Amino acid sequence: MGNRVKILLADDSDDDEFLFRRSLEDIPSVRIVWRAQDGEQTIKYLSGEGIFADRTAHPFPDVLVLDLKMPNRGGFEVLEWLGGRFPRLMVGVFSSSELPEDIERATLLGAHLYQSKTYDPVEFGRFMQRLEFLARERGAPNV
Repeated sequence: MGNRVKILLADDSDDDEFLFRRSLEDIPSVRIVWRAQDGEQTIKYLSGEGIFADRTAHPFPDVLVLDLKMPNRGGFEVLEWLGGRFPRLMVGVFSSSELPEDIERATLLGAHLYQSKTYDPVEFGRFMQRLEFLARERGAPNV
């Protein structure tokens, strides 16, 4: 598993998590290392806080797939918190919002890719391939 791209999925929807995992079955080169259900859990995971300090059990991800609309702290707050903290971490926003202002704001805050939620195999596959490529190109330490 050492050469697989590790994803932290930050999404509060159980249905979306199910569909995301099912869609990844066709992409064996990536795996989800954890699913954070809100922005607060996302930050704790990335910070290595509490149980997440054990990086054997909770490896640092190569890619963060981030929903914008989550409880506690939303995706925009997570992007603001990130603020360049982890330069090798690729961030892909996967949101139901197609508003141009959301796309622009997420990009300005550091998101590398933005994809409106779709589980169309072709579109989803392209999104994941781009994230995987960026993670490998950036030389993510965990890939």
